[in-house]
Amino acid sequence: MERSNRMHTNHIKYRAAILCLAFLLALAGCNGKQPEPTMTPTEELEQSQQNTIPGTVTITGEAAAELTAGQQAVITAFMECYYQSMGRLEVLDCADLFSEEDQTAMHRDVWTLLCEIRRASLSDLTLQDYKTTLNCTAVEQQEDGTVRVRTEEDTTMHFTASPTADSKILGMYQGFVLEGSEETGWKIRRHTAWDSAYYPFMRFVAKDNGLSDGTKPPIEVGYSTVEEQRTLAEENLAARLAQQGQPAETMTAQNAYDRAAAVAYARHWAGERNGEWAEYDRYGGNCMNFVSQAIHAGGVPMDTTGSAWYWFGEGNRTASWSGVNSFVSCVAANTGGGLVGDAAAPYYTGEAGDVIAMGNDHFRHIVMISDVLTDKDGNTVDYLICSNTGDLCDFPAGAYFYTYQQLIKIYGWNGG
Repeated sequence: MERSNRMHTNHIKYRAAILCLAFLLALAGCNGKQPEPTMTPTEELEQSQQNTIPGTVTITGEAAAELTAGQQAVITAFMECYYQSMGRLEVLDCADLFSEEDQTAMHRDVWTLLCEIRRASLSDLTLQDYKTTLNCTAVEQQEDGTVRVRTEEDTTMHFTASPTADSKILGMYQGFVLEGSEETGWKIRRHTAWDSAYYPFMRFVAKDNGLSDGTKPPIEVGYSTVEEQRTLAEENLAARLAQQGQPAETMTAQNAYDRAAAVAYARHWAGERNGEWAEYDRYGGNCMNFVSQAIHAGGVPMDTTGSAWYWFGEGNRTASWSGVNSFVSCVAANTGGGLVGDAAAPYYTGEAGDVIAMGNDHFRHIVMISDVLTDKDGNTVDYLICSNTGDLCDFPAGAYFYTYQQLIKIYGWNGG
């Protein structure tokens, strides 16, 4: 999708927004420069302890018994370091957890970018608490003496912007290659996660199980790539901010969309797969298939004419049912019967049951809005969403690494 599709309808407002955003990022310390120290080491330690986010990390599963105490400790420390960083939106030093500098650098850069993105949100995306469980599915001794550990993460967290909502990560792959011993201590040689924040920095060699042979070569993963991702984020966030106050287009549909039913379906199946439908996790992701099912659960029938949208089986479906870009094009082009929607609605006009397509510079993912977050004046500032691949439930859209986000507003359907 070309950048012209971002609907930057007000050029002056966009420029003002990006200048304002850049100023806010600079104030927040998001320019990559470290502030001058103003406290003694003792004072820094005391403040760090005061800022600790309440949280737990537990490793379970039958394979967990095969892990030594030291192996469990380094994996637990890694997850705690990540969630403490995300909870405060201040990156903690994780260097002592890794055996290789490229892994330390990659994780520092990914976490820094993610903190910058979340600090720039209109909603407060710090964490109040978290509870993480890693289900250990395999512990494999390698010929070179390393140990490969496969886990699936379930985390429930509470964001300050939505303290009553259980924001969940469900079944996310977290893989570790460990080296060392109980005597000398264990380090992480390599970490891989099915998380969009890591995708620009990793080279996958087996998509089915998330294995990776490490980071991309330094020339690809160096600061030019980090700065490219940062620039994209700044532009995307400014474009979104420029849409504040823009009204939704007036569109009518012969039949209403049952938003509550669509959201109920999305919440129920966010961490599972409905056996009545095929699943496409191993073929680029199940996100669009999941969203199509939820829209259909909201009463929108399949459309077999015009800009068709249907699934009758593996060999009898449209690309728009399971492909993000095809769905966006379908909504934009559809007239007459079938789904009625605005494929590029002003971002802050969304309602529960509407859809957000997202990526970094093109669409890679799609989610369903499950709730709307507002400020004290009733203005929309963020959305809670549900998705597949990765499986998230009531998770803030503003917390995504994917900052190129486009609202697709569903009005109902014609025909019948």
